[in-house]
Amino acid sequence: MKHTNRLIVYMLLALAGMLLSGCVSHAEPVDYEAILSRVHEGDERERVLRALSDAWYHSECRYPSGAVQDIFLYGPKDRGEVTIVAISSKLRDGQLIVDHLGTFESYFLDIPGYFAGCEPPLKDAFER
Repeated sequence: MKHTNRLIVYMLLALAGMLLSGCVSHAEPVDYEAILSRVHEGDERERVLRALSDAWYHSECRYPSGAVQDIFLYGPKDRGEVTIVAISSKLRDGQLIVDHLGTFESYFLDIPGYFAGCEPPLKDAFER
């Protein structure tokens, strides 16, 4: 027991030292406006997929109407800090054309069914 307490104290001291010395990294905030500036309403969806290929995760949500919402994850791989970029496209003359650009707060990931039907599932992004 005495040995365990000593180990805990050493671990806490080491953690405090890391925090004070700046050894614990903090993710830089994601500039979602810069990300969104790469794409525009009226763009073809395929162009958007290429322009946002630097996202660390991409999921596609298809709807019966033929519309698609692409979800791109940027920033920390932490459910509470991730930046969610959403691009919606609708069918026009047989092509998927972007009709809306935006972001979601990370808490949307915790709303049951909000991103249901997206493939691959967004929950898989955080289970790796």
